Amino acid sequence: TANSRLAASELEYREMFEGHPEPMWVLDAQSLAFLSVNDAAILHCGYSREEFLAQSILDILPPEDIQAAITTFQKIGIGPVSAPHVCRHYRKDGALSEVECTTHKVQFGGRPAYSVLAHDVTERNRHEQSLRESEERLRLLAGRLQQAREEERAHLARELHDGLGQSLTAIKM
Repeated sequence: TANSRLAASELEYREMFEGHPEPMWVLDAQSLAFLSVNDAAILHCGYSREEFLAQSILDILPPEDIQAAITTFQKIGIGPVSAPHVCRHYRKDGALSEVECTTHKVQFGGRPAYSVLAHDVTERNRHEQSLRESEERLRLLAGRLQQAREEERAHLARELHDGLGQSLTAIKM
Protein backbone atom coordinates (compact mmCIF):
# COMPACT_ATOMS: atom_id res chain seq x y z
CA THR A 1 0.00 0.00 0.00
CA ALA A 2 0.96 3.63 -0.34
CA ASN A 3 1.09 4.09 3.44
CA SER A 4 3.49 1.20 3.93
CA ARG A 5 5.75 2.49 1.13
CA LEU A 6 5.70 5.94 2.71
CA ALA A 7 6.54 4.49 6.13
CA ALA A 8 9.38 2.44 4.62
CA SER A 9 10.72 5.51 2.82
CA GLU A 10 10.57 7.59 6.01
CA LEU A 11 12.42 4.84 7.87
CA GLU A 12 15.13 4.71 5.18
CA TYR A 13 15.68 8.46 5.36
CA ARG A 14 15.66 8.43 9.17
CA GLU A 15 18.29 5.65 9.16
CA MET A 16 20.35 7.58 6.60
CA PHE A 17 20.27 10.64 8.86
CA GLU A 18 20.86 8.80 12.14
CA GLY A 19 23.61 6.59 10.77
CA HIS A 20 25.48 9.24 8.80
CA PRO A 21 29.15 9.26 9.88
CA GLU A 22 29.33 13.06 10.03
CA PRO A 23 27.54 15.14 12.67
CA MET A 24 24.19 16.39 11.41
CA TRP A 25 21.35 18.29 12.98
CA VAL A 26 18.10 19.96 12.08
CA LEU A 27 17.40 23.44 13.45
CA ASP A 28 14.12 25.32 13.68
CA ALA A 29 14.36 28.19 11.17
CA GLN A 30 12.88 30.73 13.62
CA SER A 31 14.43 29.91 16.99
CA LEU A 32 17.47 27.93 15.74
CA ALA A 33 16.56 25.31 18.36
CA PHE A 34 17.76 21.78 17.73
CA LEU A 35 14.88 19.69 16.39
CA SER A 36 16.88 16.56 15.65
CA VAL A 37 20.49 15.40 15.91
CA ASN A 38 22.18 12.26 14.64
CA ASP A 39 24.37 9.84 16.56
CA ALA A 40 27.59 11.30 15.11
CA ALA A 41 26.66 14.74 16.49
CA ILE A 42 26.05 13.22 19.92
CA LEU A 43 29.40 11.45 19.78
CA HIS A 44 31.27 14.48 18.44
CA CYS A 45 29.82 17.09 20.78
CA GLY A 46 29.33 14.99 23.89
CA TYR A 47 25.77 16.14 24.56
CA SER A 48 23.01 13.59 24.97
CA ARG A 49 20.13 13.78 22.50
CA GLU A 50 17.94 15.27 25.26
CA GLU A 51 20.58 17.93 26.07
CA PHE A 52 20.83 18.88 22.40
CA LEU A 53 17.06 19.12 22.00
CA ALA A 54 16.81 21.38 25.06
CA GLN A 55 19.01 24.07 23.51
CA SER A 56 19.55 26.07 20.33
CA ILE A 57 22.63 26.34 18.15
CA LEU A 58 23.25 29.74 19.77
CA ASP A 59 23.84 28.00 23.10
CA ILE A 60 26.91 26.20 21.81
CA LEU A 61 28.46 29.05 19.82
CA PRO A 62 31.11 31.42 21.19
CA PRO A 63 29.37 34.74 21.99
CA GLU A 64 31.46 36.60 19.40
CA ASP A 65 30.24 34.22 16.64
CA ILE A 66 26.49 34.45 17.31
CA GLN A 67 25.69 37.45 15.09
CA ALA A 68 27.64 36.02 12.15
CA ALA A 69 25.76 32.72 12.53
CA ILE A 70 22.38 34.47 12.57
CA THR A 71 23.36 36.42 9.44
CA THR A 72 24.49 33.21 7.71
CA PHE A 73 21.18 31.47 8.44
CA GLN A 74 19.20 34.49 7.25
CA LYS A 75 20.99 34.37 3.88
CA ILE A 76 20.10 30.73 3.25
CA GLY A 77 17.05 30.34 1.09
CA ILE A 78 15.12 27.29 0.00
CA GLY A 79 16.92 25.65 -2.85
CA PRO A 80 20.53 24.69 -3.39
CA VAL A 81 22.72 23.67 -0.49
CA SER A 82 24.78 26.52 0.92
CA ALA A 83 28.47 26.81 0.22
CA PRO A 84 30.36 25.27 3.13
CA HIS A 85 31.43 27.78 5.75
CA VAL A 86 33.58 27.32 8.82
CA CYS A 87 32.10 28.04 12.20
CA ARG A 88 33.06 27.23 15.75
CA HIS A 89 31.09 25.59 18.53
CA TYR A 90 31.69 24.35 22.02
CA ARG A 91 31.51 20.70 22.86
CA LYS A 92 30.09 19.63 26.21
CA ASP A 93 33.62 19.26 27.65
CA GLY A 94 34.27 22.94 26.86
CA ALA A 95 36.60 22.28 23.93
CA LEU A 96 36.13 24.58 20.95
CA SER A 97 35.68 22.76 17.63
CA GLU A 98 35.97 24.26 14.18
CA VAL A 99 33.48 22.74 11.78
CA GLU A 100 32.78 23.23 8.12
CA CYS A 101 29.00 23.52 7.94
CA THR A 102 26.90 22.84 4.89
CA THR A 103 23.34 24.01 5.40
CA HIS A 104 20.12 23.46 3.50
CA LYS A 105 16.71 24.98 4.21
CA VAL A 106 14.08 22.25 4.48
CA GLN A 107 10.64 21.51 5.84
CA PHE A 108 10.76 19.42 9.01
CA GLY A 109 7.65 18.40 10.87
CA GLY A 110 5.64 20.82 8.75
CA ARG A 111 7.75 23.87 9.58
CA PRO A 112 10.77 25.64 8.04
CA ALA A 113 14.07 24.29 9.30
CA TYR A 114 17.75 24.04 8.46
CA SER A 115 19.48 20.74 7.85
CA VAL A 116 23.16 21.10 8.80
CA LEU A 117 26.06 18.77 8.12
CA ALA A 118 29.06 19.68 10.32
CA HIS A 119 32.44 18.31 9.23
CA ASP A 120 35.08 18.76 11.95
CA VAL A 121 38.10 20.64 10.56
CA THR A 122 39.80 21.40 13.89
CA GLU A 123 42.76 19.06 13.31
CA ARG A 124 43.07 20.01 9.65
CA ASN A 125 43.21 23.69 10.59
CA ARG A 126 45.80 23.00 13.32
CA HIS A 127 47.96 21.13 10.81
CA GLU A 128 47.60 23.90 8.24
CA GLN A 129 48.59 26.51 10.84
CA SER A 130 51.58 24.38 11.88
CA LEU A 131 52.59 24.07 8.22
CA ARG A 132 52.34 27.85 7.71
CA GLU A 133 54.50 28.41 10.81
CA SER A 134 57.07 25.86 9.58
CA GLU A 135 57.15 27.49 6.16
CA GLU A 136 57.71 30.90 7.79
CA ARG A 137 60.57 29.53 9.93
CA LEU A 138 62.08 27.92 6.85
CA ARG A 139 61.80 31.17 4.91
CA LEU A 140 63.53 33.07 7.74
CA LEU A 141 66.23 30.42 7.98
CA ALA A 142 66.84 30.54 4.21
CA GLY A 143 67.11 34.33 4.46
CA ARG A 144 69.65 34.07 7.28
CA LEU A 145 71.62 31.45 5.31
CA GLN A 146 71.75 33.74 2.27
CA GLN A 147 72.88 36.63 4.46
CA ALA A 148 75.62 34.45 6.02
CA ARG A 149 76.82 33.42 2.55
CA GLU A 150 77.00 37.03 1.44
CA GLU A 151 78.89 38.03 4.59
CA GLU A 152 81.33 35.12 4.11
CA ARG A 153 81.89 36.08 0.45
CA ALA A 154 82.57 39.68 1.47
CA HIS A 155 84.96 38.51 4.21
CA LEU A 156 86.84 36.20 1.80
CA ALA A 157 87.00 38.92 -0.83
CA ARG A 158 88.48 41.37 1.73
CA GLU A 159 91.03 38.78 2.88
CA LEU A 160 91.96 37.92 -0.68
CA HIS A 161 92.20 41.58 -1.61
CA ASP A 162 94.27 42.43 1.45
CA GLY A 163 96.54 39.39 1.03
CA LEU A 164 97.03 40.03 -2.66
CA GLY A 165 97.68 43.70 -1.97
CA GLN A 166 100.35 42.84 0.60
CA SER A 167 101.98 40.34 -1.77
CA LEU A 168 102.08 42.90 -4.59
CA THR A 169 103.52 45.50 -2.25
CA ALA A 170 106.20 43.04 -1.11
CA ILE A 171 107.07 42.23 -4.75
CA LYS A 172 107.42 45.95 -5.59
CA MET A 173 109.93 46.43 -2.73
